Amino acid sequence: MIILTSNLDVPRQSGLTSTYWVSEGSNITESNATFDKISLTPKTVGALSSWTRIQELQATPDLEQLVRNDLTNVLAQAIDSVCIQDTGSNNQPTGILNVTGINSVAGGSSGASITYDHLADLIAAVSQDNADSGRTGFLTNNQVLTKLLKTKDSDGNYLLGPGSMTAGAPATLWGRRCEISQQVPSNLSKGNVSGTCSAVIYGNWADLVVAQWRSPLDILVNPYGSSYAAGNVEIRAMSSLDIGVRHPESFAAMKDALTA
Repeated sequence: MIILTSNLDVPRQSGLTSTYWVSEGSNITESNATFDKISLTPKTVGALSSWTRIQELQATPDLEQLVRNDLTNVLAQAIDSVCIQDTGSNNQPTGILNVTGINSVAGGSSGASITYDHLADLIAAVSQDNADSGRTGFLTNNQVLTKLLKTKDSDGNYLLGPGSMTAGAPATLWGRRCEISQQVPSNLSKGNVSGTCSAVIYGNWADLVVAQWRSPLDILVNPYGSSYAAGNVEIRAMSSLDIGVRHPESFAAMKDALTA
């Protein structure tokens, strides 16, 4: 995560230097790598809440701290969501699932029940672009993980055995770390299937840039808000950030995984 005070241009290499075979005593032809950039500008997410004077007087434990905790939690979820799936419209950054140029693995014309083969295809899609290195891993939702946990081989044995996972630790799929977030959509549509497809993302997460401006989270209480005459108190939370993917080929996504 990067903390900023101004707009940010992140350079990235877009082309390789050429190589040449030369004879004894001959000069090598000059060839330069090419570069472009991703430009990040602040986009703000916020939430506003309030409570009454009587709520304040009667609250145990402290009401303000409860509201602060709630605002912190809902903004964290909003930021997780935007990193994964937001469209770049309506003042939002563009999440990974909507970034142009990421690799795609399709299950079928109307989706497909998620299998370990699909996971292997996601890894292969990134690997074929020479991007399967660094902080690689899967991100999906609990529905997908549960489906994979129940998958058995032809002899009825679980492919991911009951003893292969540790409580509180990330799952491991195909030797790669797998994180779970319910911000990963499970309501996607494909062909004749409406609203029940899930997404699975695999990639090098070091290539996801999350830039925040000034304080990552700004929470401010205003006792003199619009309901001052009634004795109410307002509190708002704001965070300004932008999302960028340095190399789209570092990610692959399946958007039509069926889990039922």
